[in-house]
Amino acid sequence: MSILSEQENRTKTMPVMVEGFYKSFRQFSNYDNVMLVAGGTGITTAFSQVTSLLFQDRSRTIKLIWAVRSPAPLNWFSKEILYLRSWPKSIELQIYISQALFENDCGAKPCSPLDIEAGVQGVVGSQALDYGCGSNYQLAFITGGRPELQKEIANFIKHASGSIAICSCGPPTFIDRARYTFVHNMYKSDYHIDYFEEPYSC
Repeated sequence: MSILSEQENRTKTMPVMVEGFYKSFRQFSNYDNVMLVAGGTGITTAFSQVTSLLFQDRSRTIKLIWAVRSPAPLNWFSKEILYLRSWPKSIELQIYISQALFENDCGAKPCSPLDIEAGVQGVVGSQALDYGCGSNYQLAFITGGRPELQKEIANFIKHASGSIAICSCGPPTFIDRARYTFVHNMYKSDYHIDYFEEPYSC
């Protein structure tokens, strides 16, 4: 009120941002193609969404990208990772470790799948990761570095056949990158496409 009292006509134009409506659970079951990109603890929301879709009697394309700073989160989420890997024909899973520096020292270059495997097994244990996968199992779905969200989202939209839903779950900067990429690719599909986000502080 003190600001208005200082104005000649007691009016002032101010920028306002309105958010909402907030919903507890997204209805991704209505889409033919669902992509979820999660950063850090945002995987908890993404995982619940994906598992819900896996149990539905409908054929759809599901892709989940999870970005973490170190292999440590894979320790407390190893059972969930194995569960998703048990649905190889239903979901495409990709995990990125941005600070993937292990005992063999990958240097500044992204670690190879074998380097990642050695480091991750040191965190979650080889028995857990090798369970039911055979002796030749490699963690090819885990790579070093950060995900190229612009490329990943653009390719998903380009190759999708049918309605599309893209959801980002994670810290604000992570969501900003996903939203920016979505906006610049949303008109490159002939199908209905929607974007959702679930922000987290860590």
